[in-house]
Amino acid sequence: MLLAILLTSAVRLRIGRRWWKGVHWLAYAAWPIALFHALGTGTDTRLPLQLALYAVCLATVVPAIWWRLRHGGPQRLAGRVWGVVASLAVPLMLVAFAAAGPLRGGWAKRADSLPHTPGQSRTAHSVPTSNAQGGEQ
Repeated sequence: MLLAILLTSAVRLRIGRRWWKGVHWLAYAAWPIALFHALGTGTDTRLPLQLALYAVCLATVVPAIWWRLRHGGPQRLAGRVWGVVASLAVPLMLVAFAAAGPLRGGWAKRADSLPHTPGQSRTAHSVPTSNAQGGEQ
């Protein structure tokens, strides 16, 4: 997403303000998705350093969003209200999600839903081969 922001900023005059702003607004939406993804898929989520990283991330981004919404001007009041609601709801949903899943023991093991047999690679697929007598093995 950062690359998209950099590229659209470099060609802002060619693509127009509307497209440029659209990409930048998508960054606000991508941030909580990335945070939920990191929390839910990481095997190190329960480590104190990782939890501190999530907390610092929330403690810096949410106030930055509030500042941006406060200083955004009087236009588009409905969008700003939704921004405040989302900036309050995302941390609450993140904490509830973490408590219900990733911070509980065995989360990573339960999330690994690929069936496999011992000794077989998780990415290898069992393909029947024929033996010299024409039958399958």
